[in-house]
Amino acid sequence: MKKIFGAALALAAFALPAAAGATTLTFEGLSGTLDPVPANYGGLTWSNMNTVNASLDSSYTGSGYANGRVSGSIVAYNSFGDAAMVLQGTSPFALNDGYFTGAWRDGLKVTVEGFTGGTLAAFTKSFTVGVSTASLQTFNWTGLSSVRFTSTGGSRASGVRGDGTQFVLDNLRVNEAVTAAVPEPATWGMMILGFGAIGAAARRRRARGTLANAA
Repeated sequence: MKKIFGAALALAAFALPAAAGATTLTFEGLSGTLDPVPANYGGLTWSNMNTVNASLDSSYTGSGYANGRVSGSIVAYNSFGDAAMVLQGTSPFALNDGYFTGAWRDGLKVTVEGFTGGTLAAFTKSFTVGVSTASLQTFNWTGLSSVRFTSTGGSRASGVRGDGTQFVLDNLRVNEAVTAAVPEPATWGMMILGFGAIGAAARRRRARGTLANAA
């Protein structure tokens, strides 16, 4: 019975929130002049992520730098199209969602990997984006020590003045409490039947043991 009760508690834990202190990182207030995202912005450490204000230079017109703005005028991007990292210093964090755009290319493939301290990614998601509009991507990954963004492929969009595998990022939401999926009613029913079967088997074992002792 103790084992069954423990299993029920473990299953109930799926409904508990996993993170708190939600923050939407809009990158507003940063320089927007191709400078790196500063250390500790949003309580995180950033590597190879810069910011740009596309309205300051007409060469960005029609590109993802301009079209990927969700709020305000400043967006982040991975410098030179190289891999970028977001890390947490002393405690795990949650990556909820964000808006992604191809800076210069349509069909740009972006791969996001979430690490929980090991060398192998605990979470991975890949998707394609273009220059015309920002695409909301949802992750809801928790317990992260770092996240790596990599962008590859695609083809230069018509009408843009530059080229490269940079992606544009805006309104990145982190540390929103995440509620994991709760089993559907039918699943709960099967679980209850399963617990009943376990209990019945345990009773049969006890009965056999009693008969053996009596013999």
